[in-house]
Amino acid sequence: MKPKIGTDAIVLVVFLILFAVVSLQIAGRDTSGDEGPRPRRSTFSPKPGGWKAAYLLLEQSGIKTRRWEKPPSTWPDSVSAVIAGQEVLAVEGGAYWTADQAKDAMGWVERGGTLLLFAAENNAVTQEVGVSPDLHKNKDNEVHPTQPAPYLNGVRGVVIPGAERFLALGKDATVLLADDKPAVVAVKRGSGRVLLVSSPAVIDNRTLSKAENARFLVQAVSAFLQPARKDGVLWDEFHQGYQEERSFWNAIGQPGQFALLQLGVLIALISYTMGTRFGLPRPAPPQDRLSSEYVSSLADLYRRAKASDAALEGVYLSFWRDLCRAVGMPLDSEAAEVARLAAASLGSDSYGANAGEKRAKRETRITRLLQECETRIEAGAKKLPDNELLTLARAIEDMRKELELGRDERKD
Repeated sequence: MKPKIGTDAIVLVVFLILFAVVSLQIAGRDTSGDEGPRPRRSTFSPKPGGWKAAYLLLEQSGIKTRRWEKPPSTWPDSVSAVIAGQEVLAVEGGAYWTADQAKDAMGWVERGGTLLLFAAENNAVTQEVGVSPDLHKNKDNEVHPTQPAPYLNGVRGVVIPGAERFLALGKDATVLLADDKPAVVAVKRGSGRVLLVSSPAVIDNRTLSKAENARFLVQAVSAFLQPARKDGVLWDEFHQGYQEERSFWNAIGQPGQFALLQLGVLIALISYTMGTRFGLPRPAPPQDRLSSEYVSSLADLYRRAKASDAALEGVYLSFWRDLCRAVGMPLDSEAAEVARLAAASLGSDSYGANAGEKRAKRETRITRLLQECETRIEAGAKKLPDNELLTLARAIEDMRKELELGRDERKD
């Protein structure tokens, strides 16, 4: 007979599958469309048109890099450069450049930042700087430096996939790489600059290894790193459709998301375990007995037996033993002598002003209480109603507290 899979194992497998699915949803990115005529230039995409290789190249070159999924108005002044690619179509997520975003980007550039824009079509940024890319006769050609620049040292040529070139340049544009038409230009703005490349495919996963494309990217970024801007380089994912929503889930980032996910799975497993019986049923452990149960049962026994005298005798004898022990007298001593010694030595007010008067009154009350208890006990239960028994028991307890009898024992 084949062993059956237990319910616990099935539940555990389901939770593990759920954990794996949600983890992939958190860590994964949709890179669909990368093989179409308009690839998504995202650093998350390992497909031919993606930029994941370029992102990893900068990381491995020791350049601090991170992705940014917020609009240009949030670009921090602590980063030296922002790398942006061809925007995705509006129908793919509303990620096109707007005029306001272009002005925000130019404001960031004017404060000293460097924007590297890889775009084969006009957008709000190219219009803002007065540079217009368009189709040219040359296709998949290699362009070469047109003038010396520190970040072009060792760069003999860069492959430009496609036929886009800059056919219209503003007066502030400087041509850096070209064949018979400019392919890479720089535009100075305030304390910063915009570096424009006429094809976003120059640094995609398929083309990065051709000619000097990788060297060009690393040197162009490294040349504009500033010591005062310690956060390195941002990759603009906002215009690739990855736009971060303002929520607690996004604020904690992937480490926090994984931690909460694991915590949720752990809580679910604990809840299931606590609600499931493992092994054979066992009887519940007996409850602890309270001392008050003994007192209640004994009192009920005395009441049913109508032995009020015996109940009083039990309370009285306990009081008498404690009283004799406190004054150092034997149990067969005279009540008057024990009362005299107790009044003189017991209680917190045995000394001080008016101590003699207080001792005399206390001696009288002790003597009267002892005599009354002995008289009631000798008379028997018929002469001791329940209300008088309760009165004498309370009087004994009050006197015990006044004389501080048994205080150390009760604390222990």
